[in-house]
Amino acid sequence: MKLSQTSLFRALLLGTCAVPLSIVALQPAAAQTTTGSVSGTVTDANGEPVADAIINARNEGTNATVSTRSRADGSYSLDSLRPAPYIITVEGDGVSVERSIVIGVGQSATLDFGGAPSENDIVVTGLQLGEVKTSEVGTNVSQAQISRLPQGDRNFLTFTQLAPGVQYNDSETNRGFRSGASTSSGVNVFIDGVNLKNNILDQGVAGQQDSRGNPFGQLAVQEFRVLTQNFKAEYEQASAAIVTSVTKSGTNEFHGEVFASYTGREFSEKNIFDIRANRPEPAFKRKQYGAALGGPIIKDKLFFFAAYEGNDQDRATNVALGNRNEPFLTRFGQYEGAFVSPFRGDFFFGKLTWEQDANNTVDLSYSKRTESDIQGFGGTTSYEAAENKRNVIDTYLLKWTHRGDFYVNEFSLDYLDYNYNPTSLNPESPTYEYQGIITFGGKDGSQDVRQKNMTIRNDLTYTGLTNHVIKFGLKYSVQDYDFRKLFNVQPKYVFQGPNYTTPSQAFLGLGNPQIKANNNVFGFYIQDDWDVTSKLQVNVGLRWDRESNMFNNEYVTPPNAAALLSQLPATDYFNPQDYISNGNNRKVHNLIQPRIGFSYDINDDQQTVIFGGYGRYYDRNAFNNTLDEKFRQQYTIGRFEFSEDGAPRNG
Repeated sequence: MKLSQTSLFRALLLGTCAVPLSIVALQPAAAQTTTGSVSGTVTDANGEPVADAIINARNEGTNATVSTRSRADGSYSLDSLRPAPYIITVEGDGVSVERSIVIGVGQSATLDFGGAPSENDIVVTGLQLGEVKTSEVGTNVSQAQISRLPQGDRNFLTFTQLAPGVQYNDSETNRGFRSGASTSSGVNVFIDGVNLKNNILDQGVAGQQDSRGNPFGQLAVQEFRVLTQNFKAEYEQASAAIVTSVTKSGTNEFHGEVFASYTGREFSEKNIFDIRANRPEPAFKRKQYGAALGGPIIKDKLFFFAAYEGNDQDRATNVALGNRNEPFLTRFGQYEGAFVSPFRGDFFFGKLTWEQDANNTVDLSYSKRTESDIQGFGGTTSYEAAENKRNVIDTYLLKWTHRGDFYVNEFSLDYLDYNYNPTSLNPESPTYEYQGIITFGGKDGSQDVRQKNMTIRNDLTYTGLTNHVIKFGLKYSVQDYDFRKLFNVQPKYVFQGPNYTTPSQAFLGLGNPQIKANNNVFGFYIQDDWDVTSKLQVNVGLRWDRESNMFNNEYVTPPNAAALLSQLPATDYFNPQDYISNGNNRKVHNLIQPRIGFSYDINDDQQTVIFGGYGRYYDRNAFNNTLDEKFRQQYTIGRFEFSEDGAPRNG
């Protein structure tokens, strides 16, 4: 279990804006926020509040309309708006106004309406609204930025670097992001609300462990938001940055994209070591290509969107003997050379959106990502001793959004199936390691690790109380973990000099290489965004999570280890009994997480705002680490010592 607490108090000076509504800070409105909201007040020509005015927000792409009424004090709130351009119309006592705006993911914008527009009014169309009334620290990344900013690998997580304090790791074999001083295991990514948390391995995002691929097809990503501090209560399982992304949907117009890119050997150069050794120029080739299409199946009612992306890469790695003198060249020279390291990745995404009526929307989506990546050779390790690092990730999502007077209910059912499967290219062959010379044969280990999550979630946003937006939600997730660690299933022989004639050691895996576990996760939160005055907003939230098997609860410490621990003296800071488990004394913890924030608009003009917050956030250790104590009891790697004459060595 990981615990992160943050405290922030900061003055945000925005300066004077040419258009007063051009604000930059945004805030979330729903769980694992994939939607936005607009709120404000309706007043007549005399500045008096207008009650029961009708406010409509029409999605320009699908013609879907969300409606609400103003309260007695003239305030209103339109919630769970999909990121898109909207036409906002207001009809009430002495008020008839229309505005064209754009809502982004996670945005909670302010838009006030006062009286009927005069002939001298300047009407701004397509206005990107924003708000500084938030205690969260977040950065929105738009479709325009994703499409236009340069990058080399089409990984949308590259743009997390636009958020202050976030670093993107562009390693050749392992790509991901982290924030602040935290490791990548502390981050989390949500795609349309589907939790992609890697619960089993150290990399924070499912499918990014030892991968040079992309977690999700960029063609399918509409926009996303990066949160780095002061998350509200709707966010879970993260002690560092959170990315919440929304995928593209079809509209009433057919829209398609096609792209292709190619980089060849002429853009690569030999390194200094290959030049000095007179090795051939390494092979290099990268092809990325894809297509997307969206549009109507039934106008104004049923829409589709589909995307595919391919990622093919060939890179060469040189294998050379550690000692190229005779007789090693004669015995092992066939393993030398430049060998291609191929990577193949495919991504598929499909989505259906059904606008049943003005109050009900249903989304159904599916994604599949597959990767094959041959790595682990080069230097003094031969190509045949490499492994194929395979990744397969499937996600399914069913989401139903229902709107009523002053409330929005969102129900979702999602499923994640993640398989991390690095496999020896020659699993039937022993491994031969001639120390300092060459390693050949099969890779000395393979793994087959799987995580399956089935999650049910329901979130309700209620706006019927004056000056309050109250959100609460429930979550239940069934998680199954399956590990098969085939280390040294075939023996590994180690040869040492100077003769290299007989092995000095052998290693062989012994025992049961498979271990399974399951975990049930319960979650509940409540969040109140309270506009105390027109200047002051207070955000008060509480989250509760409970995992049935966070610490491998049924583990029993072996008697010999327990006996040794019991002999250690207790001190002020160490009690040996805390490290002895009998299978019943590992508690199931109630993870209670208060989250409080505020923002104060000094001049009530959204120009100078002071904001701050405090929160407690729980994350979990990767299950691979938790299960290791049990795995070591049932599977061990035996070491066998040899000598040339059969007698004990060094004796």
